[in-house]
This record gives sequence, structure tokens and C-alpha cells, in this order.
Amino acid sequence: MADKTNQSNNSQLEALSAAINDLERKAQHVGTMSQTEKNLLAGALLDAISNGLNLDSEPLLNMAVRRFKIMIEHGAWSEEFIGKIKAVCMVAVRRGHKALLAEVVPVYQPILLNNPELRSEGINDLGMIACLAIKDSCNEIGNSCVKIILMMDRAGSAEERQITDMALQTMKNILITATRARSEETFCYVLKMINKSYQEREFIPDSALLREFYLTVLFAAADHRWSKGLLNVNDFITLMLRKNIFSFEQKKKIAYEWVQLIGQIARRNWTEMAQKLMWFFFSFVIKSKEKDILPYSVIMMGSSVKMHAAWDGFESALKIYYPWQLSMFILLDSFYKQDARKNTEKLEVARLVVRTMRDLVLHVSRLSLNKPETDIFNQWFELCDANRTPKHVYVRAQKLMQLTVLYWEQLQPKASKNQLPHLIKIFQPNRIDAKCKMILTE
Repeated sequence: MADKTNQSNNSQLEALSAAINDLERKAQHVGTMSQTEKNLLAGALLDAISNGLNLDSEPLLNMAVRRFKIMIEHGAWSEEFIGKIKAVCMVAVRRGHKALLAEVVPVYQPILLNNPELRSEGINDLGMIACLAIKDSCNEIGNSCVKIILMMDRAGSAEERQITDMALQTMKNILITATRARSEETFCYVLKMINKSYQEREFIPDSALLREFYLTVLFAAADHRWSKGLLNVNDFITLMLRKNIFSFEQKKKIAYEWVQLIGQIARRNWTEMAQKLMWFFFSFVIKSKEKDILPYSVIMMGSSVKMHAAWDGFESALKIYYPWQLSMFILLDSFYKQDARKNTEKLEVARLVVRTMRDLVLHVSRLSLNKPETDIFNQWFELCDANRTPKHVYVRAQKLMQLTVLYWEQLQPKASKNQLPHLIKIFQPNRIDAKCKMILTE
């Protein structure tokens, strides 16, 4: 029985080989063929490829695919071609014909270039093929699909933006598949290609879709602790800010979701990733060039720190949110370096920084069954001292502590009257000058 099966396969293979060789000889004269002859010959080649998928002869099929591509490049075409090509790709993925798939995928490029009306269908097909290939660790094939999709996604007007929006959704699906396959290499490659493509064009996807896309890939990179992936995600948001894509409300939504993500990662005690997210977040706030985003972000991050303190304690919050503390020092420095009378905006931000720190101390005090605020202030000072903080940072930290203590004293004069003497070491030396007092006077 097995011998008969082998004989049958061999005879089919010989017949296929003869048919493809005959088609190959005819295809060599493609330059002198009529349109009808080209279409018929290309159709015959594609049928031969489809029929040959059941046989184990990838070299023969690869030759047929290469010749079919040449026919397409010379204008051969039939409406049924794209459906058959998709079917060939699906079978090749399912049966693990990687070499054949690598030959077939590039055929989409001339088809979609010559038939713009098929780009929507072609992008959808390529997205599906890419996802299946990545799941099977055929990352190079997935990358080839990405290149063709971005090549076809070249909207020349607002009317063509539908294709651009669809291409972005397809890219998001590919990136999600890459994260599920735990392929940081593919994840980074796709994002780099997107960034490069968007740098060179005028029309890009709808801003709401870009925001959703960004938040999805940001979470994916952080959730997998991909440092290189996070760098590429940051390059994407930097490009979007440079192109001024997002409205103020969209930037606020991005800031909100970003801070929530920082809180989630901090809760897992992934200190390095949480801190990288913070640094990129502060860069986003600065580059957004929206004056109201800064105070909004200070308030949001302050709430996140208080939440972490409630979960894991004050010491853990100060450790994981160290970049947040440094950013607070920077905001105070920004106020000191300018004439506050000429820039009330920086003065208000400096006051917000002090209020935020005072609220954190009060929050921790209440969490500790109304533990005296002085104990929390001293704990803050001792942690800073014990961590051997660099001198230039230590001076800024001490100044912020002193401002926070004095602000607390102003708001609670009765409660602080007897407690203030217990904070003498925080004021050695006293760093409060006339400019500091402007922060405390509202």
C-alpha cells in the first residue's frame, strides 16, 4: 500500500514538474505576449503552485512562484489571483513551508502597487499572514509583510486615510502577536519601521487611533519588561509630539493612563521598569508643551505615590518613585532660576510641589494610625541620609523637606507647635531664603 502511495506521489510530482517546466519556457517570452496570454499563463502558474502544495517539492514551487511574480510585474492579472495567493500562503503557513512562504509574500507588492483598489484587502491579508508567521517563529516573513504594508500605506490625501487607519490597526495586531510570542526583536523591528515610515510622510492615522495604539504598545513593552521595546515606544510618542498630533484632552488621557501603568508596574516591585516609565513620562510632559499638563501630572503622580505608600509603605514608595522625587527637585530649581515675579506659572508649580509632599506626609501619617507627622518627616530625612544621597541631590532634598515642614506648620499651627522642635535636624543648616518664602506665601 505504501509503495502504491509513493508511486502515485512520484507520478504527480513528475507531472507537476513537466507542467511547470513547460510554463517556465513559455514565460521566458513574456515580453512578446498579449495581455490575454499573460493572464492565462500567470493563472496556470498559480494553479500549478496550488496543486503542488500537497507534494514535497519546495524548490520546484519556489521557481514557479518567482516566475509568477515576474508575470505580475509585466502586467498579468485576474481578479481571482489575490484570493488564490492568500490560500497558498495559508496552506504554506499551516504546513511549515517557510521557504515557499518567503517567496510568495513578496508577490503582494507588485499586485498592490498596480491595483490600488485592492490595498485594503491586501493589507488585511498580509496582517493575517504576519501574525500566523510570527506565532510559528517565522519572524523574517512577518517582517516582510510589515514592509509591504507600510509601502502600500502611502496616503496622498485625506480621502485615502482610511487605508492608513486600517494599516495602523493591522500593525497593532502584529505587535500584540509579537508580545504573545515573546519576540522583543520583532516588536522593536515593527516599531522602528513605523517610526521611519511616519517620519517621511504628511498624512498619518487619526489621532484617536494613534493614542490607542500608543497606550497598547506602551503597556505591552512594560508588561514584558522590554527595555529596548520601551525605547522604541518612546521614539514613537516623541515623533507624535513633534508632529503635534494630539489635542490637549488626548494628552491628558495619555498622561492619566501612563500614570496608572506606572502604578501597576510599581505594585509588582519592578523597580527598574517603573523608573524607566517615569523618566519617559516626565520627558513626555516636557515635550507636550502644554502648560496645564505639568500641574495635572504632578497631582496624578502624587496620587500614585500615596497609593503605593498605602500598599507597601512609605520607604518602598520613596525608593521606587525616586525619579519622581528628582523631578520635584527639578521643578523647584526651575522656579529658583527665574524671577518669579515675571513667571507666576513656575511659582504656582513650586507651590504645588510643596503641597503634594505635605499631602503625602499627612497621608502616610493617617495610614499609620495617626502617627505624628514629625515621625514621618524624620523618617523621610533619615532615609535620604542613609541612602548616601549625592550632595547636590541632598541639598535639594533638604530644601524641599524644610519647605514642606514650614507649609505644614502654616496649615496646622496648633498641632505643629509642640512637634516642631523634634524636627531640628532637618533644619541644619537652614536653607530657607527670601525666595523660598515666596512659595510659602499665597
